[in-house]
Amino acid sequence: MKSVYIAGRSGTSGLLLHEVLQKREDIRLLAPEVQGRDALDRETELLNTADVAILCLPSAAGKKALARITNPTVRVIDTSTTHSVADGWVYGLPELKHGQRDAIRQARRVSGPGCFATGFILALRPLVDCGIVDPATPICVQGIGGYSAGGKRLVEWYEQPEGEAPPQVQVFGLNLEHAQVPEMQQHTGLQRPPLFVPWVGNFHRGMLVSIPLHRDWLRTNASPASVRDVLRDRYAAERLVSIKTRGGLLGSVALSQPLGIGVELFVEGNNDHLLLLARLDNLRKGSAIAAIQNMNLLLGCDEFAGIEENACGG
Repeated sequence: MKSVYIAGRSGTSGLLLHEVLQKREDIRLLAPEVQGRDALDRETELLNTADVAILCLPSAAGKKALARITNPTVRVIDTSTTHSVADGWVYGLPELKHGQRDAIRQARRVSGPGCFATGFILALRPLVDCGIVDPATPICVQGIGGYSAGGKRLVEWYEQPEGEAPPQVQVFGLNLEHAQVPEMQQHTGLQRPPLFVPWVGNFHRGMLVSIPLHRDWLRTNASPASVRDVLRDRYAAERLVSIKTRGGLLGSVALSQPLGIGVELFVEGNNDHLLLLARLDNLRKGSAIAAIQNMNLLLGCDEFAGIEENACGG
């Protein structure tokens, strides 16, 4: 039986991963048995015992944990942004392109995709690949996510505020250097970094990513309907990516619960300009689901083993 160790299982991603994986009968989930002075030694032992180690840690802590892995047979998934564009690491988005799954299966080191980046890349990459969007285009993107996307510290700030209550919506990353920008650029094939403006809302989970495309940035005459067809063709065989159209009479795409386990893509706009939208759960496909897909591929399991509609909570 293959074994898996989650480093950092007390964080938002780690907790959800542990909840899901402990239900699996085909893998052995390793857990530290001691605390205090011996905990570091025990964790080092587990990191070097597991077939797959999943790092659900901030960048600095993740680097330290990685340095403690001396067993060359241990395969690693890092869910942080630290190695998203690093040499020697395979990007852990199986739906990225043809051959990506095989690259993940053979990898020793896999970098988990960022939550905002997942929606951005899946929406935009097919349009770059097929020549609709010029890779030299100055792309702008906005995204709003629930506060769980900011990790344990932000969750505590929202759910256990000291003093004034957190705002309903706030924009952050005002220096336009969000940690996921490098992977957004590299894994879509853009020639320059996109201008990314992230927002956080006073709700626990869920995410909308929006990419407006001016007519002048498009190489071909494209309508919302024709671009939907491109995306449908690209993701026809993908179980976790779906192309949606707006329901009802409202001219909007709502971030409503419950969200599915995959990514929903919308193409809106008119015959002059386009609007790409991605809707996902940042704790599912934006985090835990992607890690489970990668883990399954590394272990030689069915990619979707343990991924069910009720596997990651409501």
